[in-house]
Amino acid sequence: MRMEKTVSLIFAAAAGAAIMSGCGQAAALPQGAAENEILTLDPVDGSKEMVTIHFEYGLDIAHEIESGIEEQFPDVDVVMIHDGASDSLSLLEGNLKSGTECDIILSRGIYTKGDLAREYMLDLSGEEFVNNFYLTSLDACVQSDGGLYYLPGPANMYGIIYDKTVMEENGWKVPSNYSEFVSLLHTIDNSGLTVTEELDGEKKEVPVRAFRPSLKFTDSFRSLFYPFAYEAVFAGKENLEWLTAYQQGEGSMTGHMEPFADTLKKLLDDGVIRLDDWDYMPRYRLPMLCSSHSAVMICGPLNTFANESVINSDHEYAILPFFTGDNEGSDYLYALPAYFMGINKSSAEESDERRQLLLDIMEFICSPEAQTKLYGEANVLVSNIKGVAPGENSFNEGIQKTISEGRIITDFYIYAEAQLNDTARDMLTGSITVDKWLKDGDAARDKWLDGTLFTPPAVLGSCEEDLTRLETALLTGQIYRDMTGADIALVYVNKGDQGVNCRMFAGDVTATTANNIDPCRTSAEGEGLASGTLTGQQIIDCLNGMSTRLGHSDRWYFVASGLNVEFAPWMPAGERLVSCRLPDGTELDPDGTYHTAFISDKLFRISEDGISAFCPEDMQIMEGKWIDIFSQWLNEHGGVVTRPEQTTVLNWKTNT
Repeated sequence: MRMEKTVSLIFAAAAGAAIMSGCGQAAALPQGAAENEILTLDPVDGSKEMVTIHFEYGLDIAHEIESGIEEQFPDVDVVMIHDGASDSLSLLEGNLKSGTECDIILSRGIYTKGDLAREYMLDLSGEEFVNNFYLTSLDACVQSDGGLYYLPGPANMYGIIYDKTVMEENGWKVPSNYSEFVSLLHTIDNSGLTVTEELDGEKKEVPVRAFRPSLKFTDSFRSLFYPFAYEAVFAGKENLEWLTAYQQGEGSMTGHMEPFADTLKKLLDDGVIRLDDWDYMPRYRLPMLCSSHSAVMICGPLNTFANESVINSDHEYAILPFFTGDNEGSDYLYALPAYFMGINKSSAEESDERRQLLLDIMEFICSPEAQTKLYGEANVLVSNIKGVAPGENSFNEGIQKTISEGRIITDFYIYAEAQLNDTARDMLTGSITVDKWLKDGDAARDKWLDGTLFTPPAVLGSCEEDLTRLETALLTGQIYRDMTGADIALVYVNKGDQGVNCRMFAGDVTATTANNIDPCRTSAEGEGLASGTLTGQQIIDCLNGMSTRLGHSDRWYFVASGLNVEFAPWMPAGERLVSCRLPDGTELDPDGTYHTAFISDKLFRISEDGISAFCPEDMQIMEGKWIDIFSQWLNEHGGVVTRPEQTTVLNWKTNT
């Protein structure tokens, strides 16, 4: 999305868009600016081409991606737009449909929305840089029309994590194929070793088990079973054609997925899995491996080596691939990409020059050189680009060959898999036939496609117009004030873990909407919507991007409801607040006191170390969940019928 397009659609017309200066004359908005939205707190260079990139909460290398592109393309200014919604896909979908999404999209969940990608994202299947990827990594990306609308980013690789210390102490050989793996399982399971296991505070003496998977949830189900069944039912052109057609409602599992059932039965017969594995929570795996040592091997991701349980253990650990057979090349890793990446088709259609620039940037991101720079030394995420291996260490040396030879299965989602997992034990015990198991999967697929598999989120009200993120924050602040009786409200924006991290769209306001703008969704015990007395100086410090507890921010900011604020986003923290007035026009008194609503996070309460920035003695935390507070407000006001009053005026001056 170029900013010109954005403001023309939801803010104001870019050509001639203006704000009134102090002398009453119109001044054109600079590139990257809008009358009622803040894309970035970094000044946008008007002499360069602006490119916006959508990224989601948890992407730790957003800054590296930005600087890497700008270094390669010196005439480009990259603006990273953060999506911190609890349901990031709904925000991405709303932005795409309203024509306000970014130019380049980095999304974890877009692969589950093939119809959305096909309509709104650019087909990359004809681009030469697609050949940089391992072919197996593209299986999850190919659509029913043969198009590639997104490509896999770097991934966390799942394999078999084992306790090197226990293996060496007992003289057990590390397996190199399926038969050796099964033989090792039998040796350990029949060794007679016992340990004291403690789970959820309960201690008991248990035999050491060789391999302890967790199959309670579908993500664990597919990360373990799909590699073992890959060659039989997922690999190759014909299998891929079946899968893409199946996801569109064509065909049946019957006649194709019987080898998948055979795989599960073989794993059960060989002792790789047990029926009670469906009862174990995934969080039990690391305690079993690292604390009680009641498991010698688990199914887990490469980044386990950075987990505190591993770091603090006196044992050493390493990771192996899944051995699915005894032949050379029958070892696989299952990859869960940190994101999938693609180009917004609307942006590419602005002009031939714009399209080529975005393709050039995507080609750079997908190059071995860029991937090596971003991920090659990280040891945690592994690129799906050929020739880019993680920095080798003692933990991952056992998977280097599998990676270099491209046996990486990228995470893909079959609409029937929840049903398959829920009833797999019934199939394995003979309570239902394989045929019924597969046909029940078909029925679940059909319900997914017609929208009846899941209960739709409750409709709480309606919103008459699309709101920007800034407007959504002003609305949220109004709700804070109405529900607490406060005169002023302070609302975090773009903070990620709290505050408003997305925007509202016209149409039904649902429980999903409420969760997406929930300012308290990660609040700990004793935190939530609160009110109390703050001084004017404390409010000024918040709006200025400064506080003694949180320091200054280069991405998030506060919005105030109940005040008339002039805010300069592109000024340094401490210099962003131009003016701050009460509704009657008088200046906010730094020495005055004001009844203020806020979220009682670490800024507004005494922390464990006894330090607090602003901890009102009269602070009261409002009872009830945000969704209930929000629903009550919508009911009392008949929904969101008008835009919130624009009490924050944006001043786009800079200090340069």
